Amino acid sequence: MVEVPLECQLVDTGMLFPSCSWIAAAQAGSLLVEVPLERQMLEVMLEAGPAGILSVTVFERLHLPAKKYLPLLSEVVKKYGLQVRAFSK
Repeated sequence: MVEVPLECQLVDTGMLFPSCSWIAAAQAGSLLVEVPLERQMLEVMLEAGPAGILSVTVFERLHLPAKKYLPLLSEVVKKYGLQVRAFSK
């Protein structure tokens, strides 16, 4: 049996978000759900933790084209008050 947290908390906004464990439950074979893309993006960013994650990596993990879904990612960042830092190579 997989033990999962009951809730995830976004530190900056203090907003509570229900269980981030749908992936673990689905892998255990006990659950089949369709999760909104906005939620999937948010969970990928939360999994990265305080170290952060590049937007390109978010799109790679979700197998999405960056050009098409960058506006949605920007909306998620604004909606949940996530911090963004510019990074160049």
